[in-house]
Amino acid sequence: MTRSRLLSLLAALAVTACAQSAVLELQVELPAAPSGDPEPWFAQVQVRRSSAAFDATWAGPGPRAIQLGSEPQWDCISVQSDDESVDLNVRVRFCRSIDCEGLGDDMRPERRYSLERPFYLGRRTYWATSIDRVPECTTDEDCALGACLPNGRCGCTTDADCCPDGGCACPGGQCYACVAEGCVQQVDRCRIQGCVVGGSPSRFCTEDDRHFCEAGADDRPEAYMCTLPD
Repeated sequence: MTRSRLLSLLAALAVTACAQSAVLELQVELPAAPSGDPEPWFAQVQVRRSSAAFDATWAGPGPRAIQLGSEPQWDCISVQSDDESVDLNVRVRFCRSIDCEGLGDDMRPERRYSLERPFYLGRRTYWATSIDRVPECTTDEDCALGACLPNGRCGCTTDADCCPDGGCACPGGQCYACVAEGCVQQVDRCRIQGCVVGGSPSRFCTEDDRHFCEAGADDRPEAYMCTLPD
């Protein structure tokens, strides 16, 4: 069964709400559960303004956690705002309890993202990412991103841990920063999709560095489609 992300199906996080708002359609591909682990794993996608620190607990309502299965699955959230100037922090928490509030869940691995100015009033924008595995580890080789920390989480002590091959070319390319022992992917606003009908541009800004949504391009109205978990 598929559906676009709607409040009636899975609660969206409303940063603010008003008659004319901007909407970011956020899509995260969650990994399969680690093989051979008899205990369940869950994932919870949290979204906050960039003033929320990654080394702090993010209080307040958020989407329910989703149990990881034998195959990857997509999770979609519609985020609303009436402020075009805000940046967003996104964290994907991996935990062992269904509410991510169990013993030790505050120390579980997570993936982190910082999105630059993803909102445009009256417009809908899109950003998607894929996580290939739960970022727990015993050696550095277990980490798709970062290095293995003594607590068994993939993380970092310097920016170089997040880009061991020197591949963090920003602005323009993939870019990471080490924040509170976690690699944070820095997503440039020109990599936020939106206001394009047809084609597959790699950059969503004009030559004078205006986002297509600022330049009056056509809007793409639909939300992402996700599979409802059983």
